[in-house]
Amino acid sequence: MNLLDFDFFILKFFNHPTFPFNFIFLFLTEGVYVFLFILAYLFYKKDKKKFYHFLVSFSLGFVFITFLKYLFNRRRPFIAFPNDFTTISLKLTPSFPSHHAFIAFFLLNFVFKNFEKKKKILAIYLLTIPFFSLYNGVHYPSDLLVGAAIGYLFPILISEKLTLTLLKKFGFFKGGGLLTKVLIKFRKKVQNQILLLKTESKNLQLTKSILNFLKFCFLFVFSSKKWRQKEKFQKRMVSLKSSQN
Repeated sequence: MNLLDFDFFILKFFNHPTFPFNFIFLFLTEGVYVFLFILAYLFYKKDKKKFYHFLVSFSLGFVFITFLKYLFNRRRPFIAFPNDFTTISLKLTPSFPSHHAFIAFFLLNFVFKNFEKKKKILAIYLLTIPFFSLYNGVHYPSDLLVGAAIGYLFPILISEKLTLTLLKKFGFFKGGGLLTKVLIKFRKKVQNQILLLKTESKNLQLTKSILNFLKFCFLFVFSSKKWRQKEKFQKRMVSLKSSQN
């Protein structure tokens, strides 16, 4: 049995969405994003170092997962085999690896380390996320396995110590760094551009004023000439009438 046959067999076993469970499971699956933001907020309030670790490792992992998705460009089961699998999802992005499995197991890593009392309940919820994706027919088992592995390992590979070192190097803390220097240069360039625009604006206003003045002079001269021509014509007509009489 090759990988595709294994994927097909397991997915066929779980993919039986029925009302109203399909909508309940879909709601629980998408709820992982809410859980993600709640956890980030808790770390931000209680422990900034863990928050930085959480944010950086998640961001890098999410970018990596997205890169793999479009690199392999695997079609979702309900698109590749529309007669074999059913779904209520309208997701058209590539299937491999799974974003949801990545997020669920990424969160699972932090839950095990930081929530001793509630880790069992939270772990049960997070571990069921991949099952919901199979039930709804949006992922193959291999999508979920790879996404889960990357999600759990990324906070270990991008450790808290490594995260803080990178942030210090790029100037996110006091003392400056590469990012600070780049931002200072960028600010100076913006200020120079603003000054240049102001100077150009003043020059433009002066140019407009000169053009308006020249326009006025031209109209004045032209209208004076026309008036004199009209006056001459009237005098000639008067003289012609007087000669006829």
